[in-house]
Amino acid sequence: MKILIISNTFWSIYNFRSSFIKKFIESKNEVLVASLKDKNVKKLKKIGSKIHFIDIFSKNTNPWKEIILLFQLKNLFNEYKPDVVINFTIKPIIYSSLLLKTKKVKVINTLDGFGLSLTKNFFFKKMIFFLFRISQSKIFKFYAVTNNDYELLKKKNLIPRKKLSLINGTGINLKHYNYSKPNNKKNTVFIFIGRFLLLKGIKLFVEASGIVKKKFRNTSFIAIGDFKEDNYSISKKELDLWKKNKVVKFIKPKDDIRNLINKSDCMVLPTTYPEGINRSLLESLSMGRPAITNKVGGCKQIIKNNFNGYIKLIKNENDLANMMIKFHNLNYKKKLRFSINGREFVEKNFNEVNIINKYLKDFR
Repeated sequence: MKILIISNTFWSIYNFRSSFIKKFIESKNEVLVASLKDKNVKKLKKIGSKIHFIDIFSKNTNPWKEIILLFQLKNLFNEYKPDVVINFTIKPIIYSSLLLKTKKVKVINTLDGFGLSLTKNFFFKKMIFFLFRISQSKIFKFYAVTNNDYELLKKKNLIPRKKLSLINGTGINLKHYNYSKPNNKKNTVFIFIGRFLLLKGIKLFVEASGIVKKKFRNTSFIAIGDFKEDNYSISKKELDLWKKNKVVKFIKPKDDIRNLINKSDCMVLPTTYPEGINRSLLESLSMGRPAITNKVGGCKQIIKNNFNGYIKLIKNENDLANMMIKFHNLNYKKKLRFSINGREFVEKNFNEVNIINKYLKDFR
């Protein structure tokens, strides 16, 4: 069987779906991944995937470039003749579904989250809903990742009910992100992992860290990520200023952050972004590190308050600082209980083996 996977970036496919590809190939399927060229192409080829380049830009709204992309996808479908097309992210979901409406191809769409598309102006939001409504009638299956998106898709009748299901994201490789007991020491290390976007809460994390550090010298703070030259990111000037303050240690993104997670005590994600199933939260829980996060989006499906971390509506840096202090003051027995609960929760709900098998069943 020929399987075509389409997403905005090869990076996301390799980092979040490589186990899928390996399993699909082990099951005697041919896999081709189509996306915008980036440095992860060699890695995908190494695990056995074929590669095809398309000019897909997630934030582009230039009509001419979108027409070019539509023609590229049409040519790809005609030349490759896939049996199954799996789409991740909004543009592939809409465009592939429209182009394949008259073809006998199983189209399986997975919406990790609407992201910022529903935070834009009223007309843009209406356009997204319209395109979903006209494109999804002939698909084979549609997976929503978050409860919020699932309910929204149902309420707005964007997807035929019998084709809409809920799935726990990509899951996690439990062997790769293996469990280790939390550190039994007086110092508490808080870690932020993610893009340095204002909506992701990096500024809240830095400001809250400063408050906590003034009260408790035996605390440390790490932020893994970087700024970008766009309207959503913090600026280089702001990042340089934070570095001079020396409260938070900033580390560039790494392919493998397990060692850093292992050295930490608690993951902090004060996001106001409409998250899907956040990968960093899952990785941290799987390795036995509780988390503190905001009560938004898919975070509510991962963190259960006072069970595997703390979750509440965070209004400002003081709210976040109070939660971090609360965790810092826990005794080791309570931290260990959070740690074990987190790992068991991931094992039960987010084992990638179970999620991959759901997709494999769709191919039959």
